[in-house]
Amino acid sequence: MSKTTVASTGIDLSDTFAFTGTVSGTPQGMVRLNGAEASDGITNITFDGIFTSTYENYRIIGTHTVETDDAETRMVLRKSGTDQEDSYRYGYTQVTRTSSAGAASNETAWNNSIIKLTIGSSNQATYAHTTAMDLLVCSPLHATKNTVILSRVSFYRNSNTTYYNLLGGIWTVGADGQSNDGFKIYASTGDFRNLKYSVYGIKDS
Repeated sequence: MSKTTVASTGIDLSDTFAFTGTVSGTPQGMVRLNGAEASDGITNITFDGIFTSTYENYRIIGTHTVETDDAETRMVLRKSGTDQEDSYRYGYTQVTRTSSAGAASNETAWNNSIIKLTIGSSNQATYAHTTAMDLLVCSPLHATKNTVILSRVSFYRNSNTTYYNLLGGIWTVGADGQSNDGFKIYASTGDFRNLKYSVYGIKDS
């Protein structure tokens, strides 16, 4: 089969190209497994069976706005379609900023029934009032390791006109931390809107 070599000057992508056949290759780094997108009326983001033996670690990246002002964004792991509501231990460094000053404090919990990803965020559907997060989920499906989640979350609260950035980790111990195949992210009250999330598997090598 004849092949055409691309000139060293490259390809002008403003041209029109016709193509038949397939392109093969090995995806690098992260592989997108699934996602969710909606403008309004989403009660929760739930993915069951998303954690499999194919990958050891996963990344969840997304943004949303809460429907009810100052509602918390929460998370639980799931096992065979059932919420795991026990033994969550977490610690965040909480950095805040108002128009006049910045501050730092800690947000922690021991054997909580849920993972608290925010302490309440704004429901204003504007750029400045988006809740954004990046979660690295380590070994959720492992039969003996406990699930650990590294968390980065940014949000704004109307109630005290303060911007927040939470950086920390979540530990799930005992049987609740093992053999988890899914997760759920939801608001403490009301729905999500302007939601867009992706879940990625991280290649082992």
